[in-house]
Amino acid sequence: LVKGLGLLSLKQLEIMPTLIDAITDKKSFQHREGALMAFEQLCSMMGTLFEPYVINVLPHLLVCFGDGNQYVRQATEKASKAIMAKLSGHGVKLVLPSLLKALSDDAWRTKAGSVELLGAMAYCNPKQLSSCLPNIVPRLIEVMADSHTKVQRASQQALKQIGSVIRNPEIQAIVHLLLNALAEPSKHTDKCLEALLKTSFVH
Repeated sequence: LVKGLGLLSLKQLEIMPTLIDAITDKKSFQHREGALMAFEQLCSMMGTLFEPYVINVLPHLLVCFGDGNQYVRQATEKASKAIMAKLSGHGVKLVLPSLLKALSDDAWRTKAGSVELLGAMAYCNPKQLSSCLPNIVPRLIEVMADSHTKVQRASQQALKQIGSVIRNPEIQAIVHLLLNALAEPSKHTDKCLEALLKTSFVH
């Protein structure tokens, strides 16, 4: 419908307010799941044209990561990947401050959601990803020491996602050791340093 009628139809037909109402409907998981599927499709179809709306969708995605229904959580993950994959450099700059700010939130679910969205940035264009890694990685490392185990696990998973898109073959081979050392420094740092010393960088 939106593809045929154009971007203005989002406003003219009040599609976004309707989807926001659906994603915040606590009584129906089908409404929440449906809204997330719609966001995924809108983002996939419209690409960067959908970016101005992403900042309004973001707080709802953060909440849905901790939804009590598994289908809603799965739909959230898919929508997040679709959104991050289509973000331009400007789009990344637009959403990154909100996500980094949410890492300091008192609610662990919001924090974990933010971590998962930062992990989904692995699906960004490599150029966009590389420009924001210096901001993302140190904060994810900090969150690994969070008091809530689910936040810790989410940050480890996010770092794995980001580590999986590293192109350098020498680093790719020891990513798991680097992540282990970050997660448990006292246990794995020596092994990691040993592997780094033995690595010859050709690329």
